[in-house]
Amino acid sequence: MDPDTLIILGICALVAAPIVIGITRANELVVLDARAGKLEVRRGRAPAKLLRELGEVTRRAKLDAVSLKIVAEDARPRLVLGGTVDDGVAQRLRNVVGLFTLAELRQRPKS
Repeated sequence: MDPDTLIILGICALVAAPIVIGITRANELVVLDARAGKLEVRRGRAPAKLLRELGEVTRRAKLDAVSLKIVAEDARPRLVLGGTVDDGVAQRLRNVVGLFTLAELRQRPKS
C-alpha cells in the first residue's frame, strides 16, 4: 500500500473508534470491578441497595479480578461478567441484579 492510503485508513480508524465505543456503551448502565472481595464502581452509577447486595456476594465469594457490567437488554437489566466466577456465585449475582428494574437502575441517586 502506498503511504497516502495508510494515512487515510489511519484517519478513518481515529474517526470511527469513538463512534464504535459510543454505540457499544449505549446500553451500559454501570461497570463494577471486584478486587480482593471488594466492589468498586468503574463507570456509571447504581442504587446504594444494589451496591450493598452485590458487595455482600462479592465479599463472601472473595471475588478477585472480576468485572461486572450491567446492561439494558430487552427492557431488563442483564449482568455480563468478565473473569472467572463460579456458576453458583454468578447466579447469585444475576439474582441480585434481577431484583431491580431498568427504571430503578437509571434513576439518579438522591444526594
